[in-house]
Amino acid sequence: MKKSLIRDTFFIISGTVIASLIVTFIGNILLHDGRTFFYNYIDYIYFVNLPVFIIGAIMFITESGLFNVFVYSTNKVRSVVSPKYRYTLHESEDVDENEVDDFLKEKYLYSDHAFDWTMPMFLGSSLLYGIILLVIYLYYGL
Repeated sequence: MKKSLIRDTFFIISGTVIASLIVTFIGNILLHDGRTFFYNYIDYIYFVNLPVFIIGAIMFITESGLFNVFVYSTNKVRSVVSPKYRYTLHESEDVDENEVDDFLKEKYLYSDHAFDWTMPMFLGSSLLYGIILLVIYLYYGL
């Protein structure tokens, strides 16, 4: 598992770096904006890495189950307040009256979402952003 995580993280980082190089070469050829290649590369690697970071962060939040608590509490309140909802819950899911609370806990609180690319995407893009900030600090002396 650890070897796979390292390999997949390296794959994400190298893919982002290569895609940023390609975009930088194309941008320098087409734009002729007078900025250095390094300056453009830092800009483009930031923007190429941004969707990877956002997708990885959303997958990380979903996998950790942050929103499961809200869904559970909403269904719990709805099942206590509304007898109609309680009836439809019993009919659709085939649970007994005294098993509703356990059913809701198992369905929403303890649901396990596991994505294979969550940690490589999140760690790889976070590492690239850390490197970008370090390079900007060292190069430009902020």
